[in-house]
Amino acid sequence: MVQGAGAAEQITEAINGMGALSNPPDVLIVGRGGGSLEDLMAFNEESVIRAVFQCPIPIISAVGHETDTTLIDFVSDRRAPTPTAAAEMAVPLRSEILSDIAHRDARLRQGLGRYLQNKHLALEHRAGRLPNLQHLLDGIKMRLEDRSQRLSEALPSYLKHLRQQVEQEGRNLKPMAQNALRMAEGNLKTIPSPIAPTRRLLVSKQKLLESKGLQLEALSPKAILERGFILVEDAQGKIRSRSSEIPKNSKVKLVFFDGKRDALLEDKKTEELPKKKIHKQKGLPLENGNPSLF
Repeated sequence: MVQGAGAAEQITEAINGMGALSNPPDVLIVGRGGGSLEDLMAFNEESVIRAVFQCPIPIISAVGHETDTTLIDFVSDRRAPTPTAAAEMAVPLRSEILSDIAHRDARLRQGLGRYLQNKHLALEHRAGRLPNLQHLLDGIKMRLEDRSQRLSEALPSYLKHLRQQVEQEGRNLKPMAQNALRMAEGNLKTIPSPIAPTRRLLVSKQKLLESKGLQLEALSPKAILERGFILVEDAQGKIRSRSSEIPKNSKVKLVFFDGKRDALLEDKKTEELPKKKIHKQKGLPLENGNPSLF
């Protein structure tokens, strides 16, 4: 039904059903022949309008004659004045398709040609604004040669100037060094020398050493032997100073200043000599009644 009671519901179900197909058609035409305004009211219902808007298939509306207008005309993808015109839109003539393709191809080729021509002109314009590479390299080469020549001329004069500065600094430095040396020599002369006190200390220590040497030499047993005295040693090499410490008829050694001699003591009565006090020398210990050197 496309008019009357229940027509809007059937149109809505038909549109939704076509959209829910697993293999839907390429295009859907919603249309009917001409009629009065009341006959076309079904195509102004909200449910029909929403179904047309939400349908995933492209829809061509063709309701009534060319002068008739309904609300689905504003939500459909295309509007045809009549159902016949809608069929022609859905299935155009082959000749018209070929003509349209040829027309589009010509326009595309013409547009592409103009685009390439504009790009070519722009490239030539930019290339013309670029400097000449050979002239640029020639200018750089000339500047490099000029800098090289100026450097070769300036380097010897610069080195000569530096050499003159060094020589001048050397001449200025010589009197300054001499003055510094004279000042240092004057300062050294004002410093008291530590040699004189050290020399006096050495002389004092040398005299003290000589005095101690004379004392040691005076107390030396060899000095006593040199004056005519002898030492008596028993068979074990011990020095004996008393006759009672040596047994009768014992062999002894007599120690002289220049050497030792063996001797035999005979048992003869001899006079005992009076004992003498041995005075200890201050600072030296006694060993067997004699001053010890160690």
